[in-house]
Amino acid sequence: MWFNINRNGQLGNRLFSRAHVYAAALEYGETVVDWGLLDVAAKFPRLANTPLPTYPLREDGSMPPLPESFLANPMVLKLLHKTRPRNTGTLGNFWCQNWGSGDPDIARLDTNDFRIFNDSHATIILNGFKMRCPEWVLKHRTEITKFFELPQSLSEKWSIVRQSWKSKFSLVIGVHSRLSDFNQAASSGKPKNNNFIPPHLFAEYIKNNLDFDSTTTVFVIFSDESFRSNARYQEIKDAFHGLNAYINEGDQMDDLCAMMSCDRLIGPSTSTFSRWAAFAAGLPWAGANRMLIENNAPIKFIDTPVPWDY
Repeated sequence: MWFNINRNGQLGNRLFSRAHVYAAALEYGETVVDWGLLDVAAKFPRLANTPLPTYPLREDGSMPPLPESFLANPMVLKLLHKTRPRNTGTLGNFWCQNWGSGDPDIARLDTNDFRIFNDSHATIILNGFKMRCPEWVLKHRTEITKFFELPQSLSEKWSIVRQSWKSKFSLVIGVHSRLSDFNQAASSGKPKNNNFIPPHLFAEYIKNNLDFDSTTTVFVIFSDESFRSNARYQEIKDAFHGLNAYINEGDQMDDLCAMMSCDRLIGPSTSTFSRWAAFAAGLPWAGANRMLIENNAPIKFIDTPVPWDY
């Protein structure tokens, strides 16, 4: 039995992290009680209205029942999270990977060290963000994405929108432009960071380095920042001037479902959010950063990128 108390990162990072834990649980035949997902559980139909998300799903698609353990309690797990070890390695029955420090390969879940650790403890506390097993994630992609299935209301909406796009264009390319990252960097005086790309630079890179037919391709623009400000909307509209471009104004889950309705995705190299959309939908994904742009490097797509296979 595993209890996951990690709650680092935003939604893309959470999904990346859980893909590996889910795959490892299938390989070891374990059940995971995941307190760390509790604050985002309402976004996903299978996770909503449950005391604690638990996986892997059973053969009938239902969530496993909570174990009869004092640890299967949100308040107990919250306390463990607050008092957790801040190290990478082990401490008692804690398997740890501390955010931003230590070698994450020490905390891999596909090693003989972890197998021995798991065999030695009836109960394990997973206390880390990047615990990897990428080959298993690819192997179990279908089961993982089923668990994180999106709301039917959004899926049906974007299925209809996609049909409309495809009646006019042969290729739909989603572009994830994380405007808030760039704006925060600019306000802090550090806009030249490798991963902070202003909209006009992102758009020019696509125009100059992507082979596409401008008459049969539509670009759908997404951001973690709202476009409800007329000035912000005009900024992104001007950046992609000359292209068939649709600027999506939606919340996080609406954006995720819309991205999964595209044919290809382009996003910042470090974007776990757009990579997850490509992984979940089985789409080609390409990353961009300032170094690639300044070197005028070609845009290279990866088929169905696996979370943290790099």
